[in-house]
Amino acid sequence: MTWAQSGEPLRIELESAKDQNDYQFANMQEEGVLVFYPTDSPNPDSLSWVFVHYDTNFQKNYHFTIVFPLYTEYISCSKSDNYLYLFFQKRFPKKESVRNFLVTIQLSDHHYYIREIRELQNREVFEIFSIDDEIVIHAGDNKKDSIYFYHNDLDKLYSLGDIFPYRMEFCVPDTFNHRWLVGLTQAKSEDPSGVFLYEYNFLTKKARIQNFQDKTPNKGDHIYNSARAMVINADTTLLLGTYNTLQDRYSSNLHSGVYSLLLLGWELDSAHFYNYANLKTKSTDDNKKASGNLNLQVLVGRTASGNNQYALATEVFYPEYDYSYRGYDPYYGYGYFGDAGTTTFIGYQHVNAYITTFDQNGILLWDNYLQFNNLVTKQLYPIVHLSFLENGETLIYYPRNNRILSMLVSGYDILEKISAINIESKSSRDVVGYRNRAVVRELFSRFGLPIYPQPRQSDQGQALRVPSQQIRVSLMKRAIAILGLLFAFLTTNAQRLSEAQLKEKPVFTSLEEALKNPDEVYRLKLRFKGDSLPEEIFQLTRLQELHAQRCKLAVLNSRIGELQNLEYLNVSGNHLVRLPESLGRLTHLKTLVISRNIIESLPESIGDLQELTYIDAWENPLYVLPESISNLKNTLRTIDLRQIDLRDAELERMEELLPYTKIEFTSTCDCHDNRDD
Repeated sequence: MTWAQSGEPLRIELESAKDQNDYQFANMQEEGVLVFYPTDSPNPDSLSWVFVHYDTNFQKNYHFTIVFPLYTEYISCSKSDNYLYLFFQKRFPKKESVRNFLVTIQLSDHHYYIREIRELQNREVFEIFSIDDEIVIHAGDNKKDSIYFYHNDLDKLYSLGDIFPYRMEFCVPDTFNHRWLVGLTQAKSEDPSGVFLYEYNFLTKKARIQNFQDKTPNKGDHIYNSARAMVINADTTLLLGTYNTLQDRYSSNLHSGVYSLLLLGWELDSAHFYNYANLKTKSTDDNKKASGNLNLQVLVGRTASGNNQYALATEVFYPEYDYSYRGYDPYYGYGYFGDAGTTTFIGYQHVNAYITTFDQNGILLWDNYLQFNNLVTKQLYPIVHLSFLENGETLIYYPRNNRILSMLVSGYDILEKISAINIESKSSRDVVGYRNRAVVRELFSRFGLPIYPQPRQSDQGQALRVPSQQIRVSLMKRAIAILGLLFAFLTTNAQRLSEAQLKEKPVFTSLEEALKNPDEVYRLKLRFKGDSLPEEIFQLTRLQELHAQRCKLAVLNSRIGELQNLEYLNVSGNHLVRLPESLGRLTHLKTLVISRNIIESLPESIGDLQELTYIDAWENPLYVLPESISNLKNTLRTIDLRQIDLRDAELERMEELLPYTKIEFTSTCDCHDNRDD
């Protein structure tokens, strides 16, 4: 995660969470950043995701844990003015039905909740878009796309419908007219001849579609390739895209240029065409492979706007392979593998990029050509970012390994040629510095990344010299999403072990043996009989797993809250009537087993156990749950209430408190006993 000050960047090393490398980031602009990652769950059929929010001063604001079914993956996120939406999906194993989950975080009070969108059965979801309560879900398969409109407040899903097999070209919100504008092309056509425009009004829930094939490039010398859209005002939307000419289409497999179109109300104006023939990069001896001609292709990248300028970036690339002969031949020896040889895919070689910038009428203002040097990515995604500065200049930049390469232009004038910004420091003598503070500031504010409020500089006004033991910078796994440094968060207690480490620790069965070396005791299974736990047990402050079943306990000590590292507590098969309020101090508790007791109620502090995912309360006279347990509705995965004669009304009330929790029960009954109605 990039962390900067208004002068020079401040980079801080944080301890990584145990055994976790799969970090995800949701940029919340002025609200800070949300970091989340999967971790182990006590239940082998589930997966816990931990969410941590940092404000713009890098202070941990809040955190929570959500338990999903096993194999649940993060797909996409979208931020509106009032909400942050996170989409998760469980699509494996394929023999099981797909499950889709939407996590909603209210930005005003940080309240969050999770909904399963059961009507959505697509196994492939690509991304989501949002305006307030309205969410667009882009899904599909290898044959066609599917688009859904989901109203989060009403929990209603609307499908765009089977108008024809289509692929989505763009999806943009038009807040001026309370609508979504979606560009579609025919999926089955190998030679798409234009774009269909679909409009969905999220207030009236009305939709319409119009074929604009006669206005987009589709005949003569201009052949349609792609389209992107940017809403300018209530009356005007600018469409930018790429096209081919017949000659270029079959000679070099490249797009020939860019076109612009104005959508005025619901009518398209005539297209303007701008050819960039100089984009045709030819093969050279240095990059020509054994296959002969390069398979040059164009990736239509990002759009950007600012200062009444509207830009489209396109990037040329080709798939690169390693052709080698590694086999063994009895005659030729090693290194020969017949005539066929072996082919290994290396990645996508990015060749160059072309940036075209227009005014709000679709007239070309300026263009720029950017050449890459040996830039290879394993996955294909747009590399180039554009940002329009307040002073009228434009910053063009892209990440490469541990650097950010940038160029500053003003129209056709190049103010600063390509220069590299190092974002990795390995030596205590390394200096963190940037050539242009305006560029630095824009790099960070482009993604809403936080700016440290108090500038820090050396006496000479140069970059700060920061020792490596305080700093470490790692390139993010997805640098194109958020450029900069990878960070995790501090673990709350260094004494606690991960689940894998805990399993390697011995289970002590003798309290006497455990007390000989209390700092080495993480797991304890008591074998004694008594009314309460021995007081000596509270010397075992590193205890994470405690078994005290069938010990004839009549009372659970109030000091149980002192064992704040406990993650697993089993006091089943005793004579307990209640649990102490101090139980709520066990903030890391994940599993609570209290079955086969005579417990009539849970303490109000149960709602403080934000990491609790499983309660086994089997065979207890537990007919009512405390109101505070609703605090766990997003984290408590299962509560086992089998062998308890629950009435229908009692079960309904529990389901109201825990709408997303699996409540296991034997059956409800029409019981006539001494319980109050």
